[in-house]
Amino acid sequence: MVIEAMDVPNKREIVKRLRSAMGIQGPDGQPVDPAVAQAQQQMQELQAQVQAGAQQYEQTIAELTQQLNVAEVKLANKADEIQIKEREVGIKETQVAVDAASAGVDPAEVQAMVSQAIAPLVEQISALLAGPLPVQQQNQIQRSA
Repeated sequence: MVIEAMDVPNKREIVKRLRSAMGIQGPDGQPVDPAVAQAQQQMQELQAQVQAGAQQYEQTIAELTQQLNVAEVKLANKADEIQIKEREVGIKETQVAVDAASAGVDPAEVQAMVSQAIAPLVEQISALLAGPLPVQQQNQIQRSA
């Protein structure tokens, strides 16, 4: 401090009072005021708590991101299953229509035969669409645990 370099009487007392008022540490590095020391300790504890909270937050975000990625993969797999079943339905419809046309069957009868032939596949697609999404399944599992 500038006062320490000056040649004034009672400069130590002036410096001590200024440091105390401003909460500045003494020349030996020790806090001048016990209240300041306590405030500094509380500040360090709060900083440690904030850091721990931030780490926990980051860990939670990482876990949720991983769960989201898993759910997206499951959803993509479910969409692929639905597309496969839809293709199977289209193949069955074509096969029944070709068979009916080659046999000379009435178009109304062909439609009935197609509906009958694809009914199991339509039920499978409906079951896939009606089932819970992967995120909903994980939430149900977590709630039951």
